[in-house]
Amino acid sequence: MIQHAQCPCHNEGYMLEELDGELLLYHLDQTKTVYLNNSAAVVWHLCDGTNTVADIIALLTAQFPESADAIPDDVHETLRSLRDAGALSLD
Repeated sequence: MIQHAQCPCHNEGYMLEELDGELLLYHLDQTKTVYLNNSAAVVWHLCDGTNTVADIIALLTAQFPESADAIPDDVHETLRSLRDAGALSLD
């Protein structure tokens, strides 16, 4: 379970690139690629090891108040997906 006090951070070797209008998160040494939508890319950028899950939710809620009700679930789902893909650690 993802806790709001955890500070998600990128695992080494992952890069985010735009290619032909798609956002791709890929590992430099592995043949692993994760496709991200724009919202997931924003969450990825906020996972710098200093923002907690609660911070990420608060930042996105302040930026997109019209989506405030959906943001917590969306952030948790994105973090789980990135963690399961091996791109993210939750400390």
